[in-house]
Amino acid sequence: MKCIRCGAECSENQAFCLKCGSPMHVVPDFNLIEAELADSVGKFMDSDEEAEKDESVIEEDVDIYGKTKNINIKEKSEDNLEDLDDLDDSEDSDDDDISEEDLEYIKRVRERKLREEKEKKKKILIISLIAAAAVIVILILALVINGNANSYESHYESAIEYIENKNYDKAEKELLAAIDAAKSVDEKIQAREALYNLYVSEGNVDNSKIVAIVKELIDLNPNEDKYKEWLLKYAKDIPRASVSSGSYDDVITIELSAEADDIYYTLDGSKPNKNSTHYTAAFKIETEGKTVLKAISYTDGNASEIVEYTYEISFGSVEAPVISPEGGSYSENTEITVTVPEGCKVYYSYDGSTPDENSLLYEGPVAMLRGNNVFSAVAISHNGTKSKVVSNVYNLSVEANYTYNQAEGVLINKLLAEGQITDASGSDGNGGNYSFSYAKTESLSAAEYYIINVIHKDANGNTSGTFYYGVDTSNGNIVSVTKQNNGSYTID
Repeated sequence: MKCIRCGAECSENQAFCLKCGSPMHVVPDFNLIEAELADSVGKFMDSDEEAEKDESVIEEDVDIYGKTKNINIKEKSEDNLEDLDDLDDSEDSDDDDISEEDLEYIKRVRERKLREEKEKKKKILIISLIAAAAVIVILILALVINGNANSYESHYESAIEYIENKNYDKAEKELLAAIDAAKSVDEKIQAREALYNLYVSEGNVDNSKIVAIVKELIDLNPNEDKYKEWLLKYAKDIPRASVSSGSYDDVITIELSAEADDIYYTLDGSKPNKNSTHYTAAFKIETEGKTVLKAISYTDGNASEIVEYTYEISFGSVEAPVISPEGGSYSENTEITVTVPEGCKVYYSYDGSTPDENSLLYEGPVAMLRGNNVFSAVAISHNGTKSKVVSNVYNLSVEANYTYNQAEGVLINKLLAEGQITDASGSDGNGGNYSFSYAKTESLSAAEYYIINVIHKDANGNTSGTFYYGVDTSNGNIVSVTKQNNGSYTID
């Protein structure tokens, strides 16, 4: 570097020119502020060490100067002294040595200069740090702005605006970007639902794209029934049940359909395959409780998605029938009536046994039997649910217009008149014979009948036939009856 006063060459660490004594001025290069920032902190931390070094340089410079020049230092105020130009550099001076007073003065001046230089460096450091901080803030803001532009909210809101403006292509791109940017499950579901609705509203989107989105929604929330309904709507090869999942209080009949070759299903919740029940016709679910239907279809050997339906059946209780009149003793012929609950049938017994679906079907009033008898009834719904059994005990104290013997005589007379027998003993005229025996007294079609058992044996004594007749105890009318498997009788 060169002295700005005399132009003499000087080294970079000189404090003042050795030729003219002028102090060296260092002007920082503000164009290199970034480089300055990199090493300013280190320089600032080492400033005390540099100060000591600079003081040693001062002493060396002063010593050299004193030996090479005759110096007369004028007394000047330290506050008014700007630099070392005040030193008298007259060549006429005879003094070869600098005085202690002058040396002390020079030191004070140089110390002030060093302090000023240090202050300048501090200012440079502060300016550099502020500039660097500003750059960092700008970069952070840029990253934040860029991040916001690529956020889920930004893409989703843009998509909604495009949908409102019917720009479906851009809306689809923004929703796909929103799906990629989504972090939470709610965001992932929201974006996919919006995309599903977009595809549906367009009306010309391939079903495969819709199905793919719906499958993703099912993976995100397997318990959402509407997603399963969406899948069934657009995946045509998936079997469909005619009855939706839900709770029912009755037997349900289910039909399965699909655009496929074959359908297989299970009713125990297991995964269906080609070894499961092959669907060929509608089937019923008749048992109470939970039933899980799963179905799958195959087309050219390719399996569809498995569809699942859950049915909860609870038939509930069936109202018990009401029997009238109340149980007790009666002295006049009386009819027994039963109130049948809606949607049910009533079955009854009149011999003390427990009625069920194999007992007598109540179809109208029943004549009260003479004597002490138990009348019982039960209501059974169409799904097989039974009410509790109700019973009344009746004791009818009336005389029959016909005794059993009279009733049997009426029957024999009828058979004689018809030519089935030839005499009162029951002979058939061919060596064979008819025998008559009492079976029971039973109420049939609101009337009381003696049930008479008639057995025919041929000439060899072999039974060739058994017949049943009923004789009304009040008027002697005769009817042909048939014995049922449960031991009851019905009029032919």
